[in-house]
Amino acid sequence: MKKPTRSDSEPMIELIKVNKHYPPDIAALSDISFTINNGEMCFLIGKSGAGKTTLLKLLCNMEKPTRGLIEVAGQELNQLRGRKLSRLRQKIGVAYQDFKLLTERTTAENIAVAMEVSYKKPQFIKDRVRSLLDQLGLIDKHDTLTGELSRGEQQRVALARAIANSPTIILVDEPTGNLDAATTERVMRLLSNCNKSGATILVATHDESIFRSSVHRVLEIAHGRLANDNLPGNVMLNSLAYGGGAVKTVEPPAPRPAAARKTGHPPVRRRPQQPARKPVQRQPQPRPPRPAMAAPHPAAPPPKRPPKSMPPSPQGAPPSRRRKIDPALQAVDDAAMSLQELLGSEEFSLDSTPAPPEGRRPNERRKR
Repeated sequence: MKKPTRSDSEPMIELIKVNKHYPPDIAALSDISFTINNGEMCFLIGKSGAGKTTLLKLLCNMEKPTRGLIEVAGQELNQLRGRKLSRLRQKIGVAYQDFKLLTERTTAENIAVAMEVSYKKPQFIKDRVRSLLDQLGLIDKHDTLTGELSRGEQQRVALARAIANSPTIILVDEPTGNLDAATTERVMRLLSNCNKSGATILVATHDESIFRSSVHRVLEIAHGRLANDNLPGNVMLNSLAYGGGAVKTVEPPAPRPAAARKTGHPPVRRRPQQPARKPVQRQPQPRPPRPAMAAPHPAAPPPKRPPKSMPPSPQGAPPSRRRKIDPALQAVDDAAMSLQELLGSEEFSLDSTPAPPEGRRPNERRKR
C-alpha cells in the first residue's frame, strides 16, 4: 500500500509567535511567524548574530523555544517524544555551520554513517557515497581522514552527509562560507536537484551571490525579528495580502508620540524631585553604667515536717512494736488468747477425758 504524501499546498514548516530567550536577558528571536510549503526552497538571510542559526536549531529540535508553536511535517515538536521524535529526525538533514564531522574517520565513512543508521544496503551506500563525492568534486578524498581536509572540503562533506539519506527536509547553515565561485555553483546545483526531487530546503546564508538572481523566496531576519519576505520579482508581501502558506510577518506597532496620546484622564501631577539628603552622622552615645546588684537574701531553711502520728498500740503489745494492726489479725490474736486462757483453766484439762470401757482397747473398732 502506498503511503500518503503531502501535497504542495500543505505547509511543511510552520512557526507561530516563536520566541527564544537566553539568560540573563538575551532575546535571540522575537515573534517569528512564517510558513514554508511542501517542496519549497527558501533562503534565510541576515547579518551575523541575527538569529539564523538559532532558528535552524529550533526546527531540528536541538533547542526548545521559550514561547510559541513549531510544526514540522504536521507534527508539533514540543509534543514529540521517543520513537516519534526519532522518526521525524530521520526525515530532516542538517548541514551544520561547524560541520560536526568525525575527524578520526574517512570522508566516505562520515557520509555513509547517515545511511547505515537507516539500515541501507551496503552496495547502495557505496554507490551513493561515490555519486555525492563526484558531484561535489571530492572523489579524490574518498579515503582521506576528515581531520586532514581543509575548511571548504569539510563543509562539502557535511553537506553530502546531510542529503545522503534523501531527507524530506534539508536545513543548511552557511553552505558557501568557505567556498570559491566554482565550488559554490556545484553546491547550489546539488541543492536545486534535491529540491526538484521534492525536498523542502531552507538555506541560511549572508552570501548575496546565491540568492540575488534566484527565483526562490527570501526571508530576512534583523535583530531577532522577521523583517521582510521577498518573493520572486522582489515583491514585498505581508500576512494580510498573501495567504495559503505565505510568510506571516509580525511587526510590533510603532509607538505613538506623547502629544498624540488621548487617554481621557487628567494629567497626573508629579511632585518635584527633591535633592537627595545627606546622611546624618550620629556620634555614638556612651551607655549609662549598670546599677550595682543588691546582695542576695539568705535562703530560708526548709520547713520541718511534722512527726507522723502513730496509732495506739494493741493490748499486750510492747511499746517498741507500735504499728498499725489489721483487724483480721487482731481477731486471730484475740481468739488465740481466749484459747490459751481456756486451756489454762482448771475446768478443762487434757487428763479429764473419760476412760474406755473394760474389755476393749481404746483404738479397737467394734466388730459387727
